[in-house]
Amino acid sequence: MKPKTIELVSETDLGSAIYQVMDDGKQEFLLALGLWDRVNEEHSIKVKSRTKGQVVRIDDENNITAKSPVLEKIVYQVIPIDEDRILVSYRNGDMLYLNRDLSIKKHLNYQMNGIYSFFIDDNTLVAAMRDGGILYYDLDNDEGDVVQAVNPDVRMWSIVKDEDRIVAGSYKGDIVVVENKKVVKKIKVDEKPSAVWSLNRLGDSILAGTARGKMYSFNKDLEDRVLFYQNEDPITTANVDGQDVIIGDLKGNVHVVSEEHAAHYINPIKEKVPNTIWGMAVKNGSAKVAYSNGQLRTFRIK
Repeated sequence: MKPKTIELVSETDLGSAIYQVMDDGKQEFLLALGLWDRVNEEHSIKVKSRTKGQVVRIDDENNITAKSPVLEKIVYQVIPIDEDRILVSYRNGDMLYLNRDLSIKKHLNYQMNGIYSFFIDDNTLVAAMRDGGILYYDLDNDEGDVVQAVNPDVRMWSIVKDEDRIVAGSYKGDIVVVENKKVVKKIKVDEKPSAVWSLNRLGDSILAGTARGKMYSFNKDLEDRVLFYQNEDPITTANVDGQDVIIGDLKGNVHVVSEEHAAHYINPIKEKVPNTIWGMAVKNGSAKVAYSNGQLRTFRIK
């Protein structure tokens, strides 16, 4: 088998922290921004709480085609729902809908402390919450229900749908299985505490990427665990494209890994604040990768 390669195709600097990049299904992408100089400003709750946010739409060539108004808080998640609604979740947990043109549609009257990873299941937003819960948010009725997966002082970080169940990972290394809105299983990803920052399905396996740089492959019952990949730096996000696993890490490196090969892009920017990859959109051998210090890089994988 011919080894994979990863090639940097283009780079754009947005000048603001990029928390998420999402394919909107129309050959364009939505970016969730925090409008602060993350490299040079103090990393404190006070600074983050006063920082504004914005949603930006770009085309496949990274040209900006639309911007939302400046929003009240850092935008953690931007989620295309349908032709008329784009859901925005702030760092503090407040949510609102944007119109297709990124103008504000309405603010939602639902209180929570914020979400990280998510998926949409039959018009329900299912998301890992900052205060240890799994959120089920009905997008038809704008009503939410929460299953408390771990203690409220432990962040749930990653989440993936596995047939009729949900598998979620916590900041303390818990992997939790939820069925019919009930916690049915809980294990530790490793013998040592390690945040589970990514969860993905690969065939019948569940891949768990950790803050210790280890990505484990679990069987369906979560009983058997093997080391799938060992990275030098914490794994912060991952996506699956066919049989390839695209991994982003705390230092801004991108890795393409499968059982047969591995290819790597080493981030050339060495800054005093790690240029972390928080989100990526991967499809058909192309990856748009969002960096915490403002870069959006497009890679070709072949």
